[in-house]
Amino acid sequence: MNKRRKNNGSEINLTPLLDVLFSILFIVMMTGQQNEDGMRAQHRSQVDNMQAQIQEYEEQIADYKSRLATYELVQKDIIVLTVSNYIKGGVHYLSVTQGTSLLGDGQEDQLLDDIKMGSDKLENLKLRLSELTEKLIEEHEGQPVYIVFAKDSMAVYTYEYQTIVGVFNALEEKNKEVFFKELEKE
Repeated sequence: MNKRRKNNGSEINLTPLLDVLFSILFIVMMTGQQNEDGMRAQHRSQVDNMQAQIQEYEEQIADYKSRLATYELVQKDIIVLTVSNYIKGGVHYLSVTQGTSLLGDGQEDQLLDDIKMGSDKLENLKLRLSELTEKLIEEHEGQPVYIVFAKDSMAVYTYEYQTIVGVFNALEEKNKEVFFKELEKE
């Protein structure tokens, strides 16, 4: 005997279940796509920032190379004479050194002379400063000579100051390779 089941109208309809599953699958895929797009945008932003930093660093490297080349040129091709005044034991002195320590190169300056100053020693001061600088100019003919007077206003009298500045201004006018600059010590 052939037994068939009777259809009582209790058929299971899977269509709504499939609709729900496909809707969930669609939402999951769209969310994943949005997350992926968001991460791509975030990574793209990070890459752009890194490229900007790299470009900035490359510009800094070029600047440092330029500064180094300038520094090497300065160190080889110019002469720096530093003149500074100080008081020791109540007596005013003028220290004359040659070197580029003012440029922060870590090199020691060579002391050329410590000249005692005072109202009775102005002629000696003029003569000694002129001799030192003119000898330096002759030894390094054609090279620029930069004279820097690092002045301590508390350790120099007006007549001493005027004598020093007068000597260096005269040398600057006389020689086109001589440049004079006055700085105030802090």
